Amino acid sequence: MASVPAVLRVLGCVIPAMLLGAAPSQAVVPSGNLLANPGAEADVGSTDASCGGDLDVTAWAPETGTFSAIQYGTGGFPSAAESAEIGGGSNLFTGGCPTDAVSTAEQTAAVAGAAPEIDAGQVGATLTGYLGGFSSQDDQAKVEVFFLGASGGDLGSAGADLVIGPVTAADRANMTDLLLRSAKTGVPVGTRAILTRITLTRFSGSANDGYADNLSLTLGSAAPAPVLGTTVNVETVRGVVLVRLRGGRFTRLDDVSQIPVGSLLDTRRGTVRLTSARDRSGVTQTGDFAAGVFQIAQSRRSSAKGLTELRLKGASFARCGKRRARGGDARGAGLSRRAIRRLRGTASGRFRTRGRNSSATVRGTSWEMIDRCDGTLTRVRRGSVAVRDFRRRKTVVVRAGKSYLARG
Repeated sequence: MASVPAVLRVLGCVIPAMLLGAAPSQAVVPSGNLLANPGAEADVGSTDASCGGDLDVTAWAPETGTFSAIQYGTGGFPSAAESAEIGGGSNLFTGGCPTDAVSTAEQTAAVAGAAPEIDAGQVGATLTGYLGGFSSQDDQAKVEVFFLGASGGDLGSAGADLVIGPVTAADRANMTDLLLRSAKTGVPVGTRAILTRITLTRFSGSANDGYADNLSLTLGSAAPAPVLGTTVNVETVRGVVLVRLRGGRFTRLDDVSQIPVGSLLDTRRGTVRLTSARDRSGVTQTGDFAAGVFQIAQSRRSSAKGLTELRLKGASFARCGKRRARGGDARGAGLSRRAIRRLRGTASGRFRTRGRNSSATVRGTSWEMIDRCDGTLTRVRRGSVAVRDFRRRKTVVVRAGKSYLARG
């Protein structure tokens, strides 16, 4: 019998043969993020505002072009405030100033230990990340996943098996921004390793301003697709998230789960990723939500086009009292601005948050809703939101950097 080669070259990446070897009899599905250095935080990000510099980015190899890590807030790159909104840390990936218009980088994760479950068709893969670009330029990022067999060959058909991106200038409303993208699929039978490739492409200007951050590739039970108006899929992104089904108690959400519409989620100490159906054909939409307690609602009607409503719950307005007027002037008195409950969201698709005095309908944006004693405040960080004021019975479009208070 011929000996097994020390390494196999797959899709341009050198992979140790032991990563693709035979699996143990006891299946062990890897937990957590399979990607090392998923947000360039293991590197000292460049502060070269002209191009982004050329760094040897940890864990991503081989690299082509000028695949770089740059610090948020450098020159015209995304700001530190943007990083704070998405939990981006200090750095993000960018393409820098390559001679070629395309920069790529790869890494491979071994999953041979989970072979029994994979070969039984019981494992699903989820790829997520924040992707973006600069201003009105169409420079963009794409992340692809390839499932590899024991011989190192790609098990998929033509092209990648799992893809997120690109995010175009139109998607970003011609703003320098990063937007959340997510995709799921079942892991093919025979998979023994998974290769992830980032591609950053320049279309104009001197710098390759394709941006990527917070990449995540996770494996879990192959949860069925969410059903319109009936079920949604949820998973914890960071921190601690609690879930309560109707008639039950709050329990910790530790794995990708499918829960019925009407369930409650507590994200006051964490962030949850929620995926719901857009229609009955299998198209889905995804959002990250944090900082509040909410109930999930979704209509089964096709006319609703998958609109998923998150209703703020919990807390008591009994603490709301009149605000003292300055100088004893009763005309200046009113309800206090005390915040009672809130919810932050970054979503791609049709989502709506509903507070005490208004609702906010979005389609791919970042926003926050705060139920206060004096009304419901909607604050938009990116994109635009249609706010429905219940008392005034009117809809107001609120754009990035603005806010609207629907008074109680």
